[in-house]
Amino acid sequence: MTLPKLDLETARLQVKRGAALLDEKRPGWDRMIDLGRLRLASAALCVLGQAYPESIPVPQWIEQGCSSRADFISIYPDAEPDVLVCTANYDAGRYLLGLDDEQCMEHGFLVLEHQHLNLTSQLASYRILEKAWIELIEERQKA
Repeated sequence: MTLPKLDLETARLQVKRGAALLDEKRPGWDRMIDLGRLRLASAALCVLGQAYPESIPVPQWIEQGCSSRADFISIYPDAEPDVLVCTANYDAGRYLLGLDDEQCMEHGFLVLEHQHLNLTSQLASYRILEKAWIELIEERQKA
């Protein structure tokens, strides 16, 4: 399924939802974000990457970037999906917040690749999300 390019109003709603979740689960997250380095397409420099820089143990299926345990097993049938490996950044944040890929998209943390015709379209959506996160964080950091 290919969706139209993300618009700024939709991005703002997603970001507001994501910020509320982070406020609940990771108080003070907004002061951890370096806006000059913010890149939502980067697992280390995205909002979750900067809010969760510590290395934590997570199940291997999450560290490998799979959207579910079943997806991991379908790709790696002989591997053990629940073996713990250390990771930080986006995957650690996603795990600690209890979000799957679809929920990450709904909270403004992710642009799902399968929703875009090409990389240019995906990166354009990430830029729109970045703009929405920057607006929200700048407003908070000024307060």
